[in-house]
Amino acid sequence: MMKHVSELLVKTANLAEAEGRELRRAVGRLGIGFSFSIVAGLLLLVGSSLVLAALWLGLNTSMGPAWASAITGAVAAGLGFGALKLAERYHT
Repeated sequence: MMKHVSELLVKTANLAEAEGRELRRAVGRLGIGFSFSIVAGLLLLVGSSLVLAALWLGLNTSMGPAWASAITGAVAAGLGFGALKLAERYHT
């Protein structure tokens, strides 16, 4: 009886060790993926801001600041809506 219990404990410890190594690898991959997602999100935010600023500056010279702001705001809202729908599509 004691032999079976000791074998069970050894096998359980071996399983826990193997699962711990796999968990360490999975957490590492998750951390790398999360880091790249943060960097990509920041680059997308900066790039979008610069594109919207360029749009506003381009429209401001021909239409005035009010219309440039209105059109740039509409484009920004459309991009935000598109990003939200894309996120909803991949979330479910």
